Amino acid sequence: VRIGIGANLVPDPFWESGLTGQWRPWVGVANISLLPRASAIIPASCPSTRVVRYSSSTPLTIAMFTHTEHYQSEAGGIPVVAGEQYKVSIDWIEAISPVTTGNISVYIFFYLRNGGTSSVIPISLNLSNTTAGVWTTSTGTFTVPAAAVKMRLYVHAESMTGTFDWCNPAIMKMTSGDLIVNGGIQAQHLAANS
Repeated sequence: VRIGIGANLVPDPFWESGLTGQWRPWVGVANISLLPRASAIIPASCPSTRVVRYSSSTPLTIAMFTHTEHYQSEAGGIPVVAGEQYKVSIDWIEAISPVTTGNISVYIFFYLRNGGTSSVIPISLNLSNTTAGVWTTSTGTFTVPAAAVKMRLYVHAESMTGTFDWCNPAIMKMTSGDLIVNGGIQAQHLAANS
């Protein structure tokens, strides 16, 4: 059993520095906005103080990365070690009217030791098969590939029309569940300072 443990590794997950403080709008930048809870789709049940909104009246690709540096650069990003396992999650909602269509994917982009990149998609949503007007938490897991040294979160909408709000992006390192027994950590897994 693997469980997510530890701090959220996503920089500025509540966008306190705005959209460009620790994040990089990438594609469809004019269709990305940062809104207070009061302006979210169904604000009463919104699980955050701010949401990112992707919106378009015609099919469009819209996307943004964590970290302001280019995803093909080693600068920025979250340091990783091959074989580590992580849990990723976001909260999201799509508008009821007009109908929201398209696909949303939460990618993890890796910068590799050789200067290349690779990616995985731990969360994928086909908005034609989801329930509009309801805040939902989606989660996924992934393993860091060989030669990866940094990672970034990338929230990508493809051929999207309508309105999609998302918030609370999180990446947490996973650890073995054998440390936990009946809700407590086993004594043999604790080390004293020497």
